[in-house]
Amino acid sequence: MSIELIIFLIIVNCGLFGFIIFFFLDSILTPKRAEVIQELIQQGKLTLAIQTAKKMIARNSRNCDAYYLLGKAYQLEGKNELALMAFKTVNKISIFSNICQETVFRRELAALYLQFGEEQEALKEFILLINLEPYNAMHYYQIGKIYDALYNREKAAIYYKKAIDRNIKLSEAYSAYGRIMYETQLFPDAKKALSKAIRLAPDNGLAHLYLGRIYADNNEYHKAFQEFSISQKDPKLKLASLIEIGICHLAIDKIEDAQESLEKALNTADENFDPDEILYARYYLAVCYEKSRKLDEAIQLWEAIDMQRKNFRDVPKKLQLYQVVGTNDLIKEFLTMPDEQFEKICRQILKIQKYKALDMEVLPQGFLFTVEEHSRKNDHLLRKRPRLFKILRILDDIDLEQVRGFHKQLIMKNIRNGCMLTCGQFTRSAREFSKTHPIELLDKDNLLDILQTIDASRAKE
Repeated sequence: MSIELIIFLIIVNCGLFGFIIFFFLDSILTPKRAEVIQELIQQGKLTLAIQTAKKMIARNSRNCDAYYLLGKAYQLEGKNELALMAFKTVNKISIFSNICQETVFRRELAALYLQFGEEQEALKEFILLINLEPYNAMHYYQIGKIYDALYNREKAAIYYKKAIDRNIKLSEAYSAYGRIMYETQLFPDAKKALSKAIRLAPDNGLAHLYLGRIYADNNEYHKAFQEFSISQKDPKLKLASLIEIGICHLAIDKIEDAQESLEKALNTADENFDPDEILYARYYLAVCYEKSRKLDEAIQLWEAIDMQRKNFRDVPKKLQLYQVVGTNDLIKEFLTMPDEQFEKICRQILKIQKYKALDMEVLPQGFLFTVEEHSRKNDHLLRKRPRLFKILRILDDIDLEQVRGFHKQLIMKNIRNGCMLTCGQFTRSAREFSKTHPIELLDKDNLLDILQTIDASRAKE
């Protein structure tokens, strides 16, 4: 045997012996039981726990406990994407034990799915949990929430109701069910469920918010304010509650209070709030500014709303209507002047129209005058007769219902005819109505002519 062959055999044997020694030591040093990983996690030694779990998985790729504990360690490190990957492997293997208990695991997996927006996968897990724990109301409640998020109100309501049937003290299920009943206009059922939710948990902000909306819809504003004052204590519902408070103040013509509440709402809002809520806060604040004659501020908000969402409610129409404000100083002055000055200009309008004011009623957006009309024939004064003259400083179109309402006022006051003057326009149906009834309609063009006449007379003075 040659010396080269002997050396070669020695090298091979040494390498084989070294490999055997390494494998032997590795098998001794690598733990075989998942409890070791549990202890490392409990001790906060997450890096070592992850390394150990990976070694176990290398030895047995179907070690469910190792994958599960690897995912738990990743979660504690804040690496939820890696945790989800580990949990998905557990789900594929589906060999459960005292360490990786199926019900606990599926709840945790569902929570991770929801965190990453995988609602359908989370739904599958909760359906499996229903089979495992059919008595657990929270599983039905979670399914209801998922269907709710997927805009399937019908199924959401069914599962919220099933949750209530299994736990009659689950306040959040009552409030969620009540909210859907409100949104589907089943108001008696909504009120019943929301009231029950509050009895079970007096600090349930969602229940207070929607119960407040029911009261507001019924014009029970005192009760609505009470509910919203409670719901706004929940940081997540503060913006919505302040908006509702502002809307209620608007409904009862407390414009300053409404403005204060809506401005507070916008100051409260940040990027974490629902963009739709911010949109509505801006919209109703613009309404406040419009009603209080702060037109520049209103227009700024309408423009911001239009940039955020095109064709939102009547915003495009408002912007179109108020273009005239930017191009005509007389109309802008008429729309924005203080109330005392506005009354003075209205009396000048009556004078230009050859009327004398006998009585005046203050309206939210103008005045209703009872005036004296002089009828003449062949230049001889025949008699005097009263007339109603309604002056409105709004740019919205006056529709048929408003003109009909004015006609009813004529009948109630036993006055034969009347006149309506507005900054805006009259709808076609409103004009058709006036042709067969003793009502004269004067729009923004007529108003501009009158204001120009008044302005010219001022210049001569």
